[in-house]
Amino acid sequence: SEGLAHKVYPSVPPASVLHADMEKLRASQRDPSVGQRLALPFEGQYYTQPARRYFQLGAAFLSAGYPDQALQYLNEIVRQTPANYKAQLAIGQIHLEAGRLDEAQRALETARELNPQSPEVWNNLGGVQAARGNYTEALTLYEKALSFKATLPYVLNNAAQAYAKTG
Repeated sequence: SEGLAHKVYPSVPPASVLHADMEKLRASQRDPSVGQRLALPFEGQYYTQPARRYFQLGAAFLSAGYPDQALQYLNEIVRQTPANYKAQLAIGQIHLEAGRLDEAQRALETARELNPQSPEVWNNLGGVQAARGNYTEALTLYEKALSFKATLPYVLNNAAQAYAKTG
């Protein structure tokens, strides 16, 4: 039976290493003789349930342009520590950027329940509403984010754009 296995990186890998490893994974998916399939996708030492910093690995995959792979690590954080609002926030951001608005809404609402004073959570909830065309609701959510920290330029920009679209 296939289990959960992870490659062990000695530290948070640079984007170039992740790109190379992801190419190896794609090659093994196209031609199974190239290497192990999903359980052991890359060369290296493996073991199950590694003591890794999942958030850093998820962030590394995200910054390297692999949001779906980042989700695997972030979901593992949530599985291990359900009260981690930063993981829920990152999951929500990934879904929002991918246009999966229902999934984004669910993750961001969970993050809001865990940390109702996070301006980033409110900002992203506003982003979901803006993506749905609900600019008045988005503006309300951006204003809530600004009530916690009024100097965040990206929230001010989002609020200005929502305000402009409300007419």
